[in-house]
Amino acid sequence: MPVQPPPRQADSEMDMHRPVMNPLPAAIDASPPPLRDGVWRRLVRALVGLAMLDISLRPRAARLRVEDAPLYQRAMRGLLYRLLLVPVLVCAMPAITVWVGTHPEALVDGSAEPFSPGFHCEEVSFQSADGTALRGWIIPVVEARAVVEQGERALRGQHPAVVLVHGHAARPEQLLPLAGPLHKAGFVVMITCLRGSADTAKASTFGVREADDVQAAVETVAALRSVDPQRIAVLGVGTGANAAVLAAERRAPIAALVLENPVMDLREMVMQHIGLPQEWLRLLRPMTRWMFELAYRVNIDEAEIPRCRTAMSDRPVLVLNSSTGGGSVFRRHGLAQVRTFLSQHLKPSAAVATTEE
Repeated sequence: MPVQPPPRQADSEMDMHRPVMNPLPAAIDASPPPLRDGVWRRLVRALVGLAMLDISLRPRAARLRVEDAPLYQRAMRGLLYRLLLVPVLVCAMPAITVWVGTHPEALVDGSAEPFSPGFHCEEVSFQSADGTALRGWIIPVVEARAVVEQGERALRGQHPAVVLVHGHAARPEQLLPLAGPLHKAGFVVMITCLRGSADTAKASTFGVREADDVQAAVETVAALRSVDPQRIAVLGVGTGANAAVLAAERRAPIAALVLENPVMDLREMVMQHIGLPQEWLRLLRPMTRWMFELAYRVNIDEAEIPRCRTAMSDRPVLVLNSSTGGGSVFRRHGLAQVRTFLSQHLKPSAAVATTEE
């Protein structure tokens, strides 16, 4: 029998350097699909049928290639991806309109210079019930000239106060034309800056959360030595009027209310600002309202004027709407009706009211 020659040294060295296949990838490929793939397959089978079951959602490039797939699979895959975008778009459109509607650009009245009223005012900072940082401007009754002329007598006594509250998409500067006549009538005047204006980062809630801001402003004024806490009125404009009524309903120390153009149908007003205007998108309005109330944890119906019966019946209330003058009633009538109403119920001191000429 012929003897086999021993293997050559070169062949042995080549065998030693030959790569050995790693069995780990094969074991991984043979492993059962994860649970999410099983859920995915059952969901697709129920919704679109068996043709979609070859599509894997695992983030591997090889699985996402469709060049070699049949035409019907590529078409079904494209249809699936577009169908997945539908709920995203349905939720995105109301969310965007809610954010835009609750972060309005303030409508600044160009005729009013920002806090240059021609008389002394003091800036104050305070916080709402939820910690929102706010600020306001207080115009005291007693001027420095009165202190020089009357001495300590001018600093004695307490005076009624009026808190001015702006509405949605407005700024406190727009209330300056109201501050002067009230100050001359003997009232301590506070112009407050609510959330949702350009001076605060919080969103506007159309008077619901703003009621806490009004209550905090009233408490800030009531803490002043020169103010009688039993004689504080609130003058609100638009949604600021709704916020004032809701604050009074929550037992804020408000002796009288002056409401200019309060929003009687707050739900419709909110939908005008955050609702989708297109007719074919009106079906999404309930979702828009739900997103608004869920995002800011509010209930629109809470600030409806007809619901606040206690606030409207337990104190004097003066309502000025479009039928009695509209938005320009203050400027056209010089606050005569408002001053008469407040003077009748709050009784300011005439001796100090004439300190400014």
